[in-house]
Amino acid sequence: MSPEPGRAGSSPGGTRTATREHIRGSTLLLVGRGISLLVNFAVQVFTVRYLAKSDYGAFAYAFAIAGTVANAILLGLGRAVSRMAPMYEEKREYGAMFGTLFLAGGTVLGLGVLVAAGTNALAGVVVEPYVGDPLAASLLLVLIALAPLQALDSLGEHVLAAFAGPWAVFFRRFVLGPSLKLLAVLFVVLADGDVRMLAFAYVVATGVAVLLYGPILRAAFARRGLLRHFVRGEMRFPVREVLTFGLPLFFSDVVHVARTTLVVIVLEAMRSTTEVADFRAIAPVAGLNLVVLQSMKLLYVPAATRLLARGDHGAIDHLFWQTAMWISVVTFPVLAACTTLAEPVTVTLFGDRYAGAGAALAVLAAGNYVNSAMGLNAFTLQVYGRVRSVAIATGLGTALSLLLAWILVPAHGALGAAVAVSLGHVLENLLFHLGLHVGTKVKLMRWRYLRVYASLAGAILLLLGVDALLEPPAAIEAALVGVAFVALLRVHRRTMAVAAVFPELRRVPVVRNLLGVEERE
Repeated sequence: MSPEPGRAGSSPGGTRTATREHIRGSTLLLVGRGISLLVNFAVQVFTVRYLAKSDYGAFAYAFAIAGTVANAILLGLGRAVSRMAPMYEEKREYGAMFGTLFLAGGTVLGLGVLVAAGTNALAGVVVEPYVGDPLAASLLLVLIALAPLQALDSLGEHVLAAFAGPWAVFFRRFVLGPSLKLLAVLFVVLADGDVRMLAFAYVVATGVAVLLYGPILRAAFARRGLLRHFVRGEMRFPVREVLTFGLPLFFSDVVHVARTTLVVIVLEAMRSTTEVADFRAIAPVAGLNLVVLQSMKLLYVPAATRLLARGDHGAIDHLFWQTAMWISVVTFPVLAACTTLAEPVTVTLFGDRYAGAGAALAVLAAGNYVNSAMGLNAFTLQVYGRVRSVAIATGLGTALSLLLAWILVPAHGALGAAVAVSLGHVLENLLFHLGLHVGTKVKLMRWRYLRVYASLAGAILLLLGVDALLEPPAAIEAALVGVAFVALLRVHRRTMAVAAVFPELRRVPVVRNLLGVEERE
């Protein structure tokens, strides 16, 4: 189908516009993710301080089980919707588009209600024999209602990203959702309630948040002129297409999450729970290297899918590489802090007992950074429908991690576990890139982008060399990281099109001079 006149992505100018809008929107989501982290941290502090330690342990256990069940209920349908619904819209197959949305929502809701009702009805069979703490068992029967609600919340987030844009996602995902959770905790504290009241408050807050998707999505569909195309008699439910696409991604998600869990099991079996504590403590810190990627990925699939539906492979190539460059450079300070300042960061956050975990932090952060710096390769394969390649690569990466953990953990403990997980990430991403080369039109060898990667590698090696030779104070090292980051932005400002993406920077003299951005660049 030929593209409509003037639509983004149908010309070189449209290509740049599509990329600019994606990066600007993703930057907004990055800010929102920061706000969400702060609010959720406040919720965590209030909850931990208010509840007795045993009550919090029971609540955390039940909450974790509900979250795991929610991921299982989703069946990869969120990622399927983010690709297939925009594709049907671009092809003007509105019956299939609405059918996809109703199919995904109905499947998640039906499975969720079945699981929640079945768990309560068969509590004596599926809960009580396996949960030793009676309080944890009773809380699980309440919080299991979160499973369908959280799954619907995740599905709604993908639909918002596809049809409503970044501001709607920012408000609903990063402001409204965390705020409702915070209000629930504050209500329980002010009411002098117990942990059971907190469980019910969480369910109510999440339910309200899910219901609010209705008016937000209705307004978004109205703005796009889609409501006039909603005809029940013309609705088509592409069951086979959705499940064929979604289930391999579901397998990929499960295997990817299981990678770290399996390595932890090996670590505990072959070493000790102390080594597990080292590894689990630094894992969230190393995971900060994935924050920018996670903020970029939500809007990427719908944007790239629409470009694919228009046959604009050059625009997808440009979108992929520009996104990869922004992720790589913006994440660089996090990598530098986790490597050159690994031990000070670990000791500051967790105390002297965890000083030995600094090396594991550096290695795991490097593996996560490779995952980020190689861009949204798995999601580009998803856009092109190469979901089996994603599943196979993820499975092989996890298998390598498990094999290396079995070899390295007995001698090296948490450090060996970090090496195993990181090399699994490396293999996985190399296979993703091989899939891009074979199954897409994305060009992998570009000197202008390789130069960015070379400068990033040189900068981190230089910082590590200064750290090894001079051992400067942590404050000096942090300043050097900041200087390196600004230098990278300045050197690669044209490759990243900084002034085009954020023209507002040209009106700020200090930033303009610091980055070397000209007023008319």
